Amino acid sequence: DSIGYAYNEYNGMLKTNDFGESWEDIYYYGTQDINSYYFVSEETGYAAGEHGQIYKTTNGGFDWEVVSFQTALIYESDLSSIYFTEHDIGYVVGLHGRIYKTEDAAENWTSSAFTYNAINNISFPSNNTAYAGMQNQIIKTNDACQTWEVLNTEIDGRVKLLQFVTEELGYWIETRGAGYDSFYKTNDGCTTKELINMGFDYDGISSICFINSDVGYVCFNDTWPSSNEGIYKTINGSNTWMKVNDENGFTKMDFINSYT
Repeated sequence: DSIGYAYNEYNGMLKTNDFGESWEDIYYYGTQDINSYYFVSEETGYAAGEHGQIYKTTNGGFDWEVVSFQTALIYESDLSSIYFTEHDIGYVVGLHGRIYKTEDAAENWTSSAFTYNAINNISFPSNNTAYAGMQNQIIKTNDACQTWEVLNTEIDGRVKLLQFVTEELGYWIETRGAGYDSFYKTNDGCTTKELINMGFDYDGISSICFINSDVGYVCFNDTWPSSNEGIYKTINGSNTWMKVNDENGFTKMDFINSYT
């Protein structure tokens, strides 16, 4: 329950075994930038990113193989988010409205796209229910990506990051460009939202990862140099935050359980 991973753009990955208190270097050997990854166990994980590439590891991130639905790198086909609801069932979304699903641990992928708009991220609080950021909208499915509805939540900018812990409780980042990020929380499935105050300027948050309703982490990318670089943790549902690591430049963080 203590294991987690954080990714450094292009050339590095860290792993923690103690709730983020300390981190060790492991490595990703691909050549494409990674936008998202998801671990279904301590050993098995998936990553998605530039040019439509999807990778899989079965030894905790030390080695990776390509498991893409594309046979080659394709320009402007970036994948932005990958999520697994069960060990073998997963989804990936990205540019041009791409939504793909696998039911056999990335051996095969099928498309269920319904739009040409870019889908920035996807999060499943349950096996069939998902929320996704589609440009400046939040959309929701209750049937495992077969149909979608656009929610009436007022969004001021593009939905850059999004995670739902339950079908009611969720977090996301809205951005209106460099230096204009806002961090929001909903307790009612996006009917209303509240602005989160971290006690400092939180522009540059590159990943949100909540383990449960109380415990969550955010990390910062060094594109935004500031005194707030590093990894921060909350244990009271985003009311207060504390720095747990000074490492910087990470674009994605994921916990597979409460400790890892």
